Amino acid sequence: NQVNSDLFNWFGRLNRDLMRYDANSDGQLDQEYIDELLAPDGDGVSPFDPGSGLNDEGLTIDQAVAQLFPGITAGLAARADVEPMLTDALKVAYNYRLLATGASQTQWAGAITDTQDIDASGFEGVRSSSILPGTGALPSMRRVKKPFSPTWPLVWENW
Repeated sequence: NQVNSDLFNWFGRLNRDLMRYDANSDGQLDQEYIDELLAPDGDGVSPFDPGSGLNDEGLTIDQAVAQLFPGITAGLAARADVEPMLTDALKVAYNYRLLATGASQTQWAGAITDTQDIDASGFEGVRSSSILPGTGALPSMRRVKKPFSPTWPLVWENW
């Protein structure tokens, strides 16, 4: 439950921020926000010199934008990678809602039981052993899906 909730929350925060700064998802900071960066402060002083076009750090507006928002394209790629993991079944189970701001809103899926089909990806292992003394039964492990880490075969062999 917590992993899925975290995934929805992370996706929602990322999506909200991307929609705030790059509403059309073109990988460029929206002009509306650039205009805010160019706006004079409360004393009427512009952050960029009208003559040179540079700010106090010697950066042009394009350089300042690149410095302030270096990860817009990486954010778009991350959002595209995560979105397929938010399956319709998970959205129903968590009562997922996409808000107008782009944020996600969910409810805890505490009512999910083993009789409900939920699509998810990942790895699982099942360990069992005998609790009866003197049976000579050794703990056993059954691999349900492929290993979840490169070290899993070592754990498996030494179990």
